[in-house]
Amino acid sequence: MKLKLEVSKCWEQYGVDHPKCAHLLPKLDRGWAIDLVTKQKYEEQVSQFPAHFDALIAPKPDKMYFKGVEPTGPYMMNRPFKIPKY
Repeated sequence: MKLKLEVSKCWEQYGVDHPKCAHLLPKLDRGWAIDLVTKQKYEEQVSQFPAHFDALIAPKPDKMYFKGVEPTGPYMMNRPFKIPKY
């Protein structure tokens, strides 16, 4: 991210094809290639598991305490959190 900002500042100052910015581009390309490889590795890992496993991994709201809010209905019974009974 820092390198992208540096390159964009250099481009804004001197112009896109200026020789003063040329030394930054190989570093940026290398960083971009590393990011691309890690993304591909992650996608390979994820593609091993079918999509229905996502529901097991993703956190779910506790339905005892958190019910969704319905657009209709009486106000007190239609709260996202239950009223505690003391």
